[in-house]
Amino acid sequence: MAVHLSHRIQFYKGFDEHVTIPDTIDGLPVVEIGPSAFDGRIFLAIVVIPDTVTKIGFDAFKDCTTLTKVKFPDGLQELGVRAFENCASLTDITLPDGVQFVGEDAFAGCTSLANPPKSTQ
Repeated sequence: MAVHLSHRIQFYKGFDEHVTIPDTIDGLPVVEIGPSAFDGRIFLAIVVIPDTVTKIGFDAFKDCTTLTKVKFPDGLQELGVRAFENCASLTDITLPDGVQFVGEDAFAGCTSLANPPKSTQ
């Protein structure tokens, strides 16, 4: 049996407005943004997620009210429940074609999005 080691972003401690998530940590690929990792970071405006990330967990960016731009990775497959809930400043997003799951209320409360993606549940 092969073991695939990887990293998950568990909790963001910084106060940056622009965050670029690394594609590797200690030589291992970052494949997931964990549940509530950026929850409530009201100063966050721009997030760039590397192509190594395949999953964004539930509540990952919930209540990031000043978040205006997210660069989603081409390899994204799963977007958790309430992942971007109440990101009221988010104005335009493009999910990659390979997304297989969009959790319930993933973009609820994103009042500036004209056509938020629908849940696939």
